Amino acid sequence: MLDRKIKGINFIRTVFFIPYVISIISASLIFMMLFNGDKGLVNGVLDLLNIEGPNWLSDTKLAMPVIAIMSSWRRIGYFMLIYLAGLQNIPKSLYEAADIDGASTFQQFRTITWPLLRRITMVVFILLLINCFNVFQEIFVMTGGGPGDSTITIPFLIYNEAFKYFHIGKASAMSYILFVVVVIISLVQNKINSKKLDY
Repeated sequence: MLDRKIKGINFIRTVFFIPYVISIISASLIFMMLFNGDKGLVNGVLDLLNIEGPNWLSDTKLAMPVIAIMSSWRRIGYFMLIYLAGLQNIPKSLYEAADIDGASTFQQFRTITWPLLRRITMVVFILLLINCFNVFQEIFVMTGGGPGDSTITIPFLIYNEAFKYFHIGKASAMSYILFVVVVIISLVQNKINSKKLDY
C-alpha cells in the first residue's frame, strides 16, 4: 500500500515513520500508561467488553510481550523505509510483462516482488536480531527487569552486574561475549549476502 501512488501517501508514510522518531523513553512511558493495570486504555477497552484486564507489566508472562509490542511499534517505520526503497527499485517493466502474461497479483508477488526483496529481508532480519541483543532502555524504564526477573535482557544484566552489584570484571566479560555474538551474526549476514539471493 505504501508503495502505491495514491492521494495522501506521503502523510500515510509519515504516520508510519513517526514512532521511530519518538525516543525510547517517551515510547516506554506511553505504553506504561496504555497497559496500566488500573487505569490503562487497553484495560478500559477490555472492561467495555466485560473482560477483566490483567496487570500487564506485573505479570511474568505478559510483561515481555508488552515490551516486544512497544519495540515493534517503535521500529516499524524504520524497516518500512528499507522495504519501501527495495520496492521502488524493482523495475516496473517486470510487472508490466507479468500483466501481459496474465499473472495474478499473488503470482506477481510470489515470482517478482518476494524474490527481489530477499536480500533486503535478510538485512532486516539481521538488524532485528542485533536489536534484540541491545534491548535495555525499555526494560530499565518499564519493568526494571521484573516481575521476578522475567524481563531481564543481556544488556540489562550487564548493567546490573556493573553498576548495581559492582562486579565490573564479570560485566566486562559478559560485554565481550555479547560483542563476539554480534560480530558472528554480522559475519554470517555478510556471508549470506555475498551469495546470489535474487534474480
